[in-house]
Amino acid sequence: MFKKIILVVFVLLLCSCNPSELKTVDQLGDPIPWVAPHYDFKFTIENVMERSTHVAIVELLDQQPYDEDGMESIFIFSVKSLLAGKLPSNTIKVLNNSACYKPDETYLLFLSVSSFSEWPYDLHIPFTPYTFRISNGEDIDCLQRIEMPSVNAERTFVKPFENPEHNKLSFLKKYIEKRATSVEKYTLVSENTDLDYLNKEADVILVIHPNKIEYINPFINDVWYEMIDCFQGTPPENNWLMLPTDIYLDNDYLLFLTESEPKVFSLTSRGSYFPKGSPEYTNFMTGLED
Repeated sequence: MFKKIILVVFVLLLCSCNPSELKTVDQLGDPIPWVAPHYDFKFTIENVMERSTHVAIVELLDQQPYDEDGMESIFIFSVKSLLAGKLPSNTIKVLNNSACYKPDETYLLFLSVSSFSEWPYDLHIPFTPYTFRISNGEDIDCLQRIEMPSVNAERTFVKPFENPEHNKLSFLKKYIEKRATSVEKYTLVSENTDLDYLNKEADVILVIHPNKIEYINPFINDVWYEMIDCFQGTPPENNWLMLPTDIYLDNDYLLFLTESEPKVFSLTSRGSYFPKGSPEYTNFMTGLED
C-alpha cells in the first residue's frame, strides 16, 4: 500500500511539471528601461499575448525618423508570417527606439495596434522585453540592452528561455499558434472620407478657424479655434481639439467629428477635415444651398 501511494505521488509530480512550459531566464528584462516600470503583470507568453493584438515574424524594410532628436523611429516591416491576429496588409509600421532593429535581421514581435483618426496611419507598439531575433531561420535570442540611445548603438542579446529547445523558432511558433485566439480584439478607425458617408456618420459637423496651435507629438497638435459655423450636433466645449499637424492658423477647416465618449471628440474618419478651398469643402457648402 505504501509503495502504491509513493507511485501515485510520483506520477502526480510528473504531471505537474509540464516539459513544454516556458520559463524565462532570471535576468530577462526590458531593453527600454524607462518603459519597464509601467508593466503591471508577470512576463509570460500567455500574459503578453492577452495584451497584444498581433504576433508576427517580420523583416525590416525601412526606417524613418519619428521625432527631431532621433531617439525613436517608425520601422516599416514586411510581415513574413502572422502567428496571431489579423492584418489588412502584409506591411506594418512599428514605433520603437531607433536602435532596436537592424536591416537583414528577422524578428518575432508581440504587438499592440494603435489606431487613431488624427494619426496619419496605424502604428504597432511592441512589447519590448520580448524582442526576439531569429538567426539561421531557427535560433531565438532576445534583445536585452541598448548601450547608447542612437541608431548605431551596440545591442546585447541573450537566450530567453531556460530550456534550450524552447529557444527554437519551430517550438515557439507552435506554442504561440496554439494560443492565437487569446490575443486582444481591436477595431481600426475608418478611412472613408466620402462626404455622403461622413454626413451620415458624424455626430458634429462644423467649420473652425484655428487661432492657437501647440505641439504634442509629430502626429498631432493641440488646436484652439474660433467656431465659424456648426451644421450638425453640439460642438465641443472650450473650442479645443487635438488635430493633425497639417492644420494651420491661416485657414478655415470643415471638420466631421464623432463623440467617442461624453464630451470627447475625434475625427469621424482619418482625413475627415478639409481646408477652405478644397473640393470637399466647396462641395459640402454647395450641397447646403441645394
